[in-house]
Amino acid sequence: MPGEAKSTLERRSALHLFRLGEAMLRIVRNRNRPLLHMMRAWSVVAPHLVEAACHKERHVSQKAVSFIHDVLTEVLTSWAELPLFHFNEALFRPFEHIMQLELCDEDVQDQVITSIGELVEMCSPQILSGWRPLFSALRTVHSSKTDTKGYLLGEYSM
Repeated sequence: MPGEAKSTLERRSALHLFRLGEAMLRIVRNRNRPLLHMMRAWSVVAPHLVEAACHKERHVSQKAVSFIHDVLTEVLTSWAELPLFHFNEALFRPFEHIMQLELCDEDVQDQVITSIGELVEMCSPQILSGWRPLFSALRTVHSSKTDTKGYLLGEYSM
């Protein structure tokens, strides 16, 4: 807009990300909303968070992955997946898409792997249908090492 400072133009995308993430967290934390509302909101918000997670600016991508992690933690700890719904599979799809796009750097990839590890440690019985996208995301992990297995064996062998 005319008269706007140049520094605010650069922060506009990050500001929208914060608003989008906070709105999604408010939806998830509101127990009076039906599960269908949360499912519809997640189907709209998740692709934007995946796009932001692949952003070239580190603070934007880091915050996007953080919002995904916070939403997943909140849903897994407060909502039970109903039989035949498979909503948790849709919940974990953003991690799968982030890893499969190969547009994120190694820091974002490490943050996603750490987030997956925390979720598995905290909420493994609640994941249910979300295991498939989790394993798919971990299957597509790209390492800077040329031979990951050799690297791991070499480090731990006597």
